[in-house]
Amino acid sequence: MATSEYITIGPHRVCFPRGLFCPNENGKYTLAVLLNKQTDKSAKAQLDAIATAAVEGKWPNADTRPRIPNPVKDCDEASSTDEGVPMAYKYPETEGHWMIRLTSSRPVTVFDKNPHNIVQDESRVYGGMWMNIFLNAYPWTFKHKNGVSFGLSSVQIARDDDAFGGLAPSPEAAGFQPIVDDNPVEAQPAPLWA
Repeated sequence: MATSEYITIGPHRVCFPRGLFCPNENGKYTLAVLLNKQTDKSAKAQLDAIATAAVEGKWPNADTRPRIPNPVKDCDEASSTDEGVPMAYKYPETEGHWMIRLTSSRPVTVFDKNPHNIVQDESRVYGGMWMNIFLNAYPWTFKHKNGVSFGLSSVQIARDDDAFGGLAPSPEAAGFQPIVDDNPVEAQPAPLWA
């Protein structure tokens, strides 16, 4: 397999980071990364270069090379989702961005801002935060389809930001106060059957 060199990109905002800690139904660890179309053109050029290198390494003859879909998706185009609608329509935070999806067959190391500290508490990682990403590109053939994907090696938390998807605010932000119950009711055992 003609994998590319590893590169580090970032910091970039991430989506769906639960896949860093919990493998999907195929046993893969996953992450989606957003690249701003206005400010992240250099990172996109790096990704295009390593994807091209991986494809040319596996299929060196341009005359017989299969047509390979671009692994960098434009969230504002209808082809960015399986449903044929722009991803930005479904997820407004992706508007004006490119997205890459990364996978790993092994657990991904998540480093804190201090790269000597490994994050094991998945509640520390959320969609919308900024991360540096260490990745490569690799070509593949599966069930008569050919492609190139990005492999995920490790990530580093770079900075916090507003969470995507409206995570619940902290109790303080919601204005919750301790409640003193002056009339506690003794819990009644539930009936065994109705």
